[in-house]
Amino acid sequence: MKLYIAGVNHFDPLCRPKLVKWLQHLSETYDKQPSFVAVEYDINLFEQIKKQRRRFRQMLHNEWPSLTLEQLNILENSLAYEGDTHLEVFPDVEILWLDTGRQVSDSSVLYKYAEDRLAMYKQYSSGETALNINKLSERIRNVANPEDINLNRSKRFANLIHKGISKNDGKWAIVIVGFSHTRKDIQGTMRCLLEDNGLICEVSSLYM
Repeated sequence: MKLYIAGVNHFDPLCRPKLVKWLQHLSETYDKQPSFVAVEYDINLFEQIKKQRRRFRQMLHNEWPSLTLEQLNILENSLAYEGDTHLEVFPDVEILWLDTGRQVSDSSVLYKYAEDRLAMYKQYSSGETALNINKLSERIRNVANPEDINLNRSKRFANLIHKGISKNDGKWAIVIVGFSHTRKDIQGTMRCLLEDNGLICEVSSLYM
């Protein structure tokens, strides 16, 4: 089985549109859908964050009233986008939740996810009264640290993907994870572990 892996920036609001185009390209390449799409989330944590999108949209509007409907849509849908963007292109595909069972030690961090994301955007908007999403995206990408990686999670992701492959006989699958897990120059990353086990991985960096 061939794996198509997207390395994303979790916080960049413009990474979701890049991901959609990448997925659409894959859908045009194959006449069948992937065996599964693996995403870097626990389903319960994802659902709790997804529920905050509407509140996040209202907070964005309150902070920057000049945002257009299109801009609000982009920003709202960027919250936890890694967990369900693929449904826009592959609505019926099996989802492999790579962070299944993950616990959040401080529940307030989860419940205030939208507020924390707004605070991040305010920080990198440099006090602009009219938010420029392109500039915001650029600033977030510039401060991202590709060296920040949890190799234990990377190993767990690789193990779960192997299990997902063993249950499917399809020709290809999709993996959507943070860019650091796709690095080839650091031993022990998810990508290295998968390739060391003979899997063919085609990695696309949507990180920058």
